[in-house]
Amino acid sequence: MKTRIIYTILIILFFTCGKVMAQESSILYFMKDVPYSKTFNPAFRGDYTLNIGGPFSGININTHTYDIKFSDLLYRGTGAYADSIVSPLGKEENPLIFLNKINTELNIYGSSFISILNIGMVKNDFYFNLELNQRFDFQLDIPKSILEIVLLGNSTAYKDVSGTNMNMLTWKEIGIGINKTFLDNKLTIGIKPKLLFGGANISLYQSELSLTKEQDGSTLITSDIKFNSSFPFEYTLDESEWFDKFSFGSINANPLKFSNNLGVGTDLGASYDYNKFKLALSITDIGVIFWKKNILTAGIKGDFSFNGINSDEFTNYTNADDTTESTYMSYVIKEIGKETTHNISSSSYSSGLNPKIFFSTSYSLKEDLLIGMLINTTFYQNRIKASISASAHKSFKNNINTSISYSYAHNNHNIGIGGSYIYKKAQIYFATDNILGLFKYDKLNGIPYPAYTKNFNLWFGVNFVIKKKEAPEKQEIRGPFELTYNK
Repeated sequence: MKTRIIYTILIILFFTCGKVMAQESSILYFMKDVPYSKTFNPAFRGDYTLNIGGPFSGININTHTYDIKFSDLLYRGTGAYADSIVSPLGKEENPLIFLNKINTELNIYGSSFISILNIGMVKNDFYFNLELNQRFDFQLDIPKSILEIVLLGNSTAYKDVSGTNMNMLTWKEIGIGINKTFLDNKLTIGIKPKLLFGGANISLYQSELSLTKEQDGSTLITSDIKFNSSFPFEYTLDESEWFDKFSFGSINANPLKFSNNLGVGTDLGASYDYNKFKLALSITDIGVIFWKKNILTAGIKGDFSFNGINSDEFTNYTNADDTTESTYMSYVIKEIGKETTHNISSSSYSSGLNPKIFFSTSYSLKEDLLIGMLINTTFYQNRIKASISASAHKSFKNNINTSISYSYAHNNHNIGIGGSYIYKKAQIYFATDNILGLFKYDKLNGIPYPAYTKNFNLWFGVNFVIKKKEAPEKQEIRGPFELTYNK
């Protein structure tokens, strides 16, 4: 009866998550022998009294699209372009083939996780953890209506092209985690406060655009756009407080350098063991960063006319006033500034992380065999995504662990595998939610990439671990007197 209740709750949560689209790592979640499984729930603690990891102890690369494969964006050409890499924008390509694969919008998401330091230890009923990580999140949502205009042109009198989202975020985090067991080790509650150091951010969080064709053939663009950025842009403003010159600066990629874009965050989690069942719930990446360095915020509202773009006019363009511009686009940008109301500022702002909720149930069939089910929901900018997965995990000889998973996200069915091996005190591990993505690949200019898949997720690393000391086996001798001693 209790089993039915548990899985009924899981099913209800799954169907109330909305559109099933996100693809977070699911197989690593149940690999409790890997210290980085606690990344998903601070109440997890693993099987070790001590674990130490350095720069190569935890690395994750995650990219995913919806509706299209990576090979739909970049692929080998045919005919005269057989030796080239082309895209749907190519002159010889049929853009309808690409557009017909997209439902309402093109979604491209990515993230990375690089551990710089990770230390964890068990002390009585407590588990303590100190970590330093480099993180990256990327989100791009482009309405299909914009792609239709880019690839086919605008043939309608009026077209709404609102809804573009873009958010890029890099940061370092220092986390101090602690969890404690209660109720005879059945209940574990964990928390991990974090100090955040924002590296860079570009966020287009409002994009309301519409196109109206004029009688003279030009297009009237009505806009209401807002974006924030903390990025090394280099620019100057003219007398109207609009862009006069604009360029990109350099980024400092030193992994040990901390910015003054400070923030705070936390992970919260709990797990409960009942007989062979285990329920777990966590909320991670709750946080906010206050951006103060290299700030550019802008709001643009109003109407402006657009006559299209001619590639021949991109360099040394001469406008109607016989003034030569270095590029045609710089001229267009200046014209936008003349016809719209705008607010360009370097004032500080704040932005949140992308919180995640993990809800899972697992059952130990044997001491060395576990099955589990996981629902993950991620809250992106103006989007909520979810995924569901089931997995099985088997241990061998106390130093080999293997895992296999099935996950479903937005009509995509993926098979994942994972494993870890301990040699003396060194543990090496890997996990991927889409094993086919590792083998079904193509090469672009000699560089392999997962061409025929919509998502790619890989965890790997090396840790130093010390296992818990096992309790000595008790031996009983029965006779006239009963004697129990530790073997």
